[in-house]
Amino acid sequence: MQKLYIFFSLIFISFVFASCGGSKSNNTQEDSTQTSQTDAGNSNTTKKAKVDPRTYNDLARYIAGLKGEPGSKYAQYESDKAWQTYAQYTNALWKKIADEKLPLMIDWQKQELRKPNKKGGTLFYPFSGPDFLHASAFFPKAEKTVMMGLEPIGSLPNVDDIAKNKPQNYLNNLIASLNSVLNFSFFKTKEMQYTFGGHADKRLNGTLPVILFFMARTNHKVLGHEKVALTKNGSVVNASEIKVSNPDQDTTYYGNKLIYQAKGDDTKRELYYFSANLADREYDGMPGLLQREDLLNYINNLSINATFLKSASYLLYKPYFSIMRRTILKKTTYLLQDDSGIPSKYLIEDNKWRITFYGTYAGPIALFANYFQPGLKSAFEPLSGEKVRPLPFGIGYQFKEGTSNLMLAREKSLFE
Repeated sequence: MQKLYIFFSLIFISFVFASCGGSKSNNTQEDSTQTSQTDAGNSNTTKKAKVDPRTYNDLARYIAGLKGEPGSKYAQYESDKAWQTYAQYTNALWKKIADEKLPLMIDWQKQELRKPNKKGGTLFYPFSGPDFLHASAFFPKAEKTVMMGLEPIGSLPNVDDIAKNKPQNYLNNLIASLNSVLNFSFFKTKEMQYTFGGHADKRLNGTLPVILFFMARTNHKVLGHEKVALTKNGSVVNASEIKVSNPDQDTTYYGNKLIYQAKGDDTKRELYYFSANLADREYDGMPGLLQREDLLNYINNLSINATFLKSASYLLYKPYFSIMRRTILKKTTYLLQDDSGIPSKYLIEDNKWRITFYGTYAGPIALFANYFQPGLKSAFEPLSGEKVRPLPFGIGYQFKEGTSNLMLAREKSLFE
């Protein structure tokens, strides 16, 4: 165990960035098995299962350091010393989240996010990285969750290969990638760039394993997986429908679709993750929204109930993220964000929103000091006339309780 802790301590030292920054990602990941499920939001094309559907939940529990349910095909590997050490460390790391922070977030959500959760619908979480943890804590009733970031989509873990070939390398690097979000509530791009680029272990090549980890650890059952793709008109199809003569020149947007259930709830929910540059123009070789109508069409086709923005590197403050900023303000009914999301001036100018403030505006951390909002600071002051509500947990870059903030913007039409 001592060696394991030393390993984590060394790998966690990095610069602080949000999950939306980073390097060019490989969007054309190796295809994986698919399962027949409900239609993919903007399309209705799927493919029949090639594997036992329970396999997805079995592998999610294995990489989450949890023992499989009775009959798990991966139970044979639970006696391996590497997995047991990993499970022991992961259980200790997760215990603080499960015992302390998650209950606070869930209780807060039940009180403050009743209406958006009652409606369910689609949750849009841009700049998310693989952060299913906060998405599910705040919006557990979302029928469809759409997450996007620069990080590669990744492929399904091959548990047999992992267990038989240096499992400690794969598992240690997986949990290392989670340290920042579990301890500080946000991902560090430098860590994700290294880990999800396959540099630490070529088998760990994107966000999918982390999403599966969070699903298992938050008591969700993974029912199915499908690799999907976007057509030119923004429809979602099974990835096998995309025909290209030269794979090296394939510019298709690929994504992962997961079907899952919460414990005690028979509702089947969908999650989509796409690797995409959400700027107006090209970034690090990845085309922007002005160059890719397929991605913009897909987003515009979504019927968005709620948008969530957290630890978003203040990108939506920048003029070259204007398309995404306008799209969110136009399409969403509810917007939950910290101060790194959309500047409050746009919400005020739009005259469309009723805003509730939570917590404390301590200003940006030093790395983002240029994005201080005097108007937002005034709104959080006791004499502002705004009724600022308490926030009983830390979140975002100012992750310590008492320094964090959230804002919930709701369309004024909801109150008419």
